Amino acid sequence: MIVSSRCGSCSGVRCFSLSPASATWGDPALEAQAGTSTLPVGTRLERYVIEGVLGVGGFGVTYLAEHELLKKRYAIKEHFPSQFATRDRSSDRLTPTDGPTYKWALDRFLEEARILARSRHPNIVAVTDVLEANNTGYMILEYEEGKSLEDWLRSLGRQPTQHELDALITPLLGALAYVHARGLLHRDIAPDNSRRTG
Repeated sequence: MIVSSRCGSCSGVRCFSLSPASATWGDPALEAQAGTSTLPVGTRLERYVIEGVLGVGGFGVTYLAEHELLKKRYAIKEHFPSQFATRDRSSDRLTPTDGPTYKWALDRFLEEARILARSRHPNIVAVTDVLEANNTGYMILEYEEGKSLEDWLRSLGRQPTQHELDALITPLLGALAYVHARGLLHRDIAPDNSRRTG
């Protein structure tokens, strides 16, 4: 799930969004972690063309892609629980190593995508589409540029003030309450997977 919060100092501009990424595209650590398990640049997923990897985690990969007709960038979250599946490099299809668990997790992923696509909240990044291909699911999200909360905290060179923390946490808690009311949980809220966009 991707959540964003609004910062009072930005006059309501979206400042943070949670993503599954723990590293950023172009980061050598990300490239080493991704290895050959990601879709190659240039891969087509219906009308989206993969431009690169934004992040890799235990439950999936997030790609940067462009919609070929709209010429607009999106983030694409691929359901790829590495503990339950491998990628066949000749076809890019995922092959479950634990079929029942993989199917259960894929069904939950697709249901989460459908719920988020029907949800509208000022602090939740929009899910615009859902795809099924390569024996897995893909969640298409509005793309938000920015640096991670972890990088922002590091660049401050000091502890954040209570006011700065309140400006981040209060909207985040509102967004989490909204999705929790719809039966969803975010299980990995951390500075390394939060993105500052304003």
